[in-house]
Amino acid sequence: MILRLHLFLSLELVLGFDCSHIIKARGLFGGLWVCWKKSAQVHVINNDPQFKLFVTFVYGSPDKRLRSFLWERLDHLAHSIKDPWVLLGDFNSFLFPD
Repeated sequence: MILRLHLFLSLELVLGFDCSHIIKARGLFGGLWVCWKKSAQVHVINNDPQFKLFVTFVYGSPDKRLRSFLWERLDHLAHSIKDPWVLLGDFNSFLFPD
């Protein structure tokens, strides 16, 4: 485990990140490694193997026609996910045109 932790920390530096948080896997399942730069304020509040959270990262096309498909898919996801859900990304959309 110490060798694996050293590998993670080395990769973190090579990839240009300053900080990370590792959630250990249980066997072959459940591991997670989150990295960020010091300029981002990240606080790990809870590290519980029983807490389920869905995270979706989005990049919306600048092309309005392609973006409409994205919104349809997100609407479908919003109605199918019953657990906590985080939606992050660059949507290339505006609430108000001005």
